[in-house]
Amino acid sequence: MKTLLTSLSVAIITVNSFATNIETNYNTVDLNGMKQGVWKVSLANGYEVGKFMNDVKEDVWLTYSASGTVISELTYVAGEIRGDYKTYFSNGQIQEMGQWINKKNKGEFFRYFENGSIHQHFQFNTEGKRSGFQRTYFENGQLAIEVNVENGLEQGICARYDKKGNLVAETVFENGVAIATEGELYGEALESGAGVEVDPELVTNEAIPFSPDSANVLYDANGNVAVSGIFKNGKLFDGKIFHYNESGTLDLVEVYKRGKHIGLAHITKATL
Repeated sequence: MKTLLTSLSVAIITVNSFATNIETNYNTVDLNGMKQGVWKVSLANGYEVGKFMNDVKEDVWLTYSASGTVISELTYVAGEIRGDYKTYFSNGQIQEMGQWINKKNKGEFFRYFENGSIHQHFQFNTEGKRSGFQRTYFENGQLAIEVNVENGLEQGICARYDKKGNLVAETVFENGVAIATEGELYGEALESGAGVEVDPELVTNEAIPFSPDSANVLYDANGNVAVSGIFKNGKLFDGKIFHYNESGTLDLVEVYKRGKHIGLAHITKATL
């Protein structure tokens, strides 16, 4: 029994000495005044801990809040963030995780809700542009949006769902441009190729007659551009309808593609 107690005492002394040694080895500099080894650096609202090599950050650095919870976990190479990273909510749940290379996201990227359920799952190519299927989720775990992206541009069908998993809208994209939309998100779509009737009182520039199967720009009585785009059979097929308020300021634009209404844009000072 005496031998066992002696061994435990030695072990405890050894562990305590090791812990003390780690503390005393924080924040050391070499003879040239360069930071080396493990450093604990104070921040405005917390602190960070990691390793310096010749005054440059290397390997994994952890950032802590003032209360001591981990906020982020970043990988450094030659003083730059490069490689795997994670950020955390105050409850310890992961907020984001991915790879950061050459100041861009690469590979898979995950963002989470504070309850731990996934919020977004994106994929990035080697150039840091989103590529492949991109998915966004509701907090209850249901898929909200799914779209294929090629080199940063939406391509194909973008599907949107409600919180119960019901499909509510599908938008077709070509090279990042919406060309057709179905579903309640943008309201009832026109039949393909039908086009939209425009106000017969609108006129073209006097020098350019209206062409029912070509590009036209139509003006209202105040000289404002009211409709601009491609017409088929006298109807707007690809283009925009502009709406003005009583003071003559543009405040709404309707967009049509291939004879279908794909959306509205409300004009604000920021837009202008």
